[in-house]
Amino acid sequence: PCDWGVVEVSSFQLESIGRFRPRVAALLNLTEDHRDRYAAKEAYFEAKLGVFRNQDSSDIAVVNADDPEITARIGSIRARRLPFSVSRTLTEGAFLSGGEMVLRRPSGEERYPRGVLKIPGLQNVENALAAIAVARSMGVPPTAVLAELSRFPGLPHRVEFVRSVAGVSYYNDSKGTNVGAVLAALDGFPEPVVLIAGGKDKGVDFRPLRAALGRKARAVVLLGEARDRMAR
Repeated sequence: PCDWGVVEVSSFQLESIGRFRPRVAALLNLTEDHRDRYAAKEAYFEAKLGVFRNQDSSDIAVVNADDPEITARIGSIRARRLPFSVSRTLTEGAFLSGGEMVLRRPSGEERYPRGVLKIPGLQNVENALAAIAVARSMGVPPTAVLAELSRFPGLPHRVEFVRSVAGVSYYNDSKGTNVGAVLAALDGFPEPVVLIAGGKDKGVDFRPLRAALGRKARAVVLLGEARDRMAR
């Protein structure tokens, strides 16, 4: 037996939950996905929000305060909300303040240096803020949180550094399978990129990529089933 179980639950699994009730649940973002399964965006969002369905006021919901799709839909959840943000200071929650990641709760304030992170990009600061909020809500000591933040090398296929050849750095982000994930990855690079994209067409709207690609991409290489619709 263990004291805590940490699980990732997909929308497909959340569709059929009965008594599943996480004491601490986190929702990092809501972005259109799986239109090959869900007739409308709202049906997918409703499934994702199911992670909070069985929580009550003794539980904690860690939510992204910078995501308007989330903030517009969590008014009815019963759990105590612990938000996180990279764009503004929060009276309670986890937020970025200069070079520090701050967790502010009624019990006090904790600060973790952003510079300890080995993984690049503002999207990974968001991930770290959510992880801090979850871990501390579960009772993990601050020293252990800081140690893991400084050790974590990132995950395969998630803006994973591959190698540099002739001054060009190659990254594998093949887990970025929806528009929101691609936008987050693009924003994590300060320099122009060549984007290789495509694969399975899940029926989502690719138009939100246009402005970001105009700003960040030197070129776009399209492949797979989705290439023709992406090109349009």
